[in-house]
Amino acid sequence: MLALLIDLFFPRMCVFCDTQKTLLCDECKNQKLEYYKTQFCHVCHADSPIEMVHSKCLRKTNLDGVIVVAHYNKYAKILIEEMKYNLYFALSAEIGLLMKRKLLEYDINYEVAIPVPLHKFKENYRGFNQAELLSKAVSARVDNCIRRTKNTKSQVSLNREERIKNLKDVFELKHQINYKSVLLVDDVMTSGSTLEECAKVLKNAGVEKVYGLVFARGD
Repeated sequence: MLALLIDLFFPRMCVFCDTQKTLLCDECKNQKLEYYKTQFCHVCHADSPIEMVHSKCLRKTNLDGVIVVAHYNKYAKILIEEMKYNLYFALSAEIGLLMKRKLLEYDINYEVAIPVPLHKFKENYRGFNQAELLSKAVSARVDNCIRRTKNTKSQVSLNREERIKNLKDVFELKHQINYKSVLLVDDVMTSGSTLEECAKVLKNAGVEKVYGLVFARGD
């Protein structure tokens, strides 16, 4: 009944057009978002249709592969910003569905989805962690087992070397874990530094396989 009343007084509307009863209509999904059609190696960024990570690149990463739904074009940027900054967090269900569908294209077994954490100050200010919302849309089992210990500066304006330095030793486990294979979830990946640092913590805790799943990849 509450949902019906909300839709009556505040009807849902696509963020890109005036289509009602949905936050992201099928036409806009298909025409405005640029989806990845082939798998790429997140280390060297070259296409890798057979291996998620090239054999020669495995020694340079803590991740066993990263799955990306779409390019970070202006429409993907709008979706992420509406969800994160304009409190349109119901979009997480739509974005999470696209991520879940993409994940089904891969033969990956994982025990739990783990959101990339925000610092507690930022999460308290925003009221939610978008990576956690996306994780819950993707998987029935979610574990917020990683903590961000420092309220680091935004990665947006930093180059690759600065991003790596900015995130060095800022993640730790909240509690003991006993997983063999996990799915690390975030909204956007640029250099991959955040995913790498979280994956390092998980690998040091004994996790054998750490896969990344993100909605969009930027330059």
